[in-house]
Amino acid sequence: MRKSSKCVKSFISLVVILTGLLFVGCSESDGNITDPTGNEGTPPELATTPDFIFTVPTNLTDFDSVEVDYNGESVWGFPLEQFISFEGRGVLKAEKYLYEMVSSDEDGNWSPRNQEYTDLNYSQFSTGYLLPTEKGRTFFPDESIETGYDTKYAQFFKLYHKIDVERLDGTIVSFETGALTSEEITYYDEGESETDTGISFTQFITDYITKTPENFNYEFTADDDFSETKTWIESETAYWMPENKERIIFFDSELNKLGSVKYLIKIKLLSNE
Repeated sequence: MRKSSKCVKSFISLVVILTGLLFVGCSESDGNITDPTGNEGTPPELATTPDFIFTVPTNLTDFDSVEVDYNGESVWGFPLEQFISFEGRGVLKAEKYLYEMVSSDEDGNWSPRNQEYTDLNYSQFSTGYLLPTEKGRTFFPDESIETGYDTKYAQFFKLYHKIDVERLDGTIVSFETGALTSEEITYYDEGESETDTGISFTQFITDYITKTPENFNYEFTADDDFSETKTWIESETAYWMPENKERIIFFDSELNKLGSVKYLIKIKLLSNE
């Protein structure tokens, strides 16, 4: 029995050693550039001042409703997207914002943010309904949207402008621009001095996106799908100008304008290999 016990111990020791060597081998760098998942970084902050506030109408007579299955019962639901209205650009404009549902003043202006939920993008928000007979709550049948977004006595929809950043692995991180730091920028456009309020490009490329920004190229996409690709060196001095057709402007080291992309909606990381 003692001899058998020693054999088992020796076998276990051998397995432990081999396993350790396996992990060491797997952790060796193979020379490929990888994009961090963001687990080690800090997610973007949420803006506190909304760009728009839409109020849920008290009279819903003129709004469309459909039958919705809620907790096994059929109730009337009013699609949330019809409560958001922009002149001109419509849905295209709506997609530029993140959405926070807020309860009535009487119900304490509760929001999913109170439970540390982030705001919804338009493709998520537009799947929701207002259920007047169910304590006036918002309801999202899509199971990928947590029930924490079901807001009772919903009265306000607060909208926050965003710019999306797409990591190399395809995941999207939305930055609410109202949470970023802006500054006054004086630059030169064909020799003429211009002054705008801008947000530096580097505020969008945090450790939550990548720890090695110099290892990537960056594709800047406008809301009409126009895009330009720049290197890190060409991008790091750029500024996004919210009051100048929402354009990102690229500069040289002396702030001479080199080009721009207006109505920016997304920044995508690309491998520069």
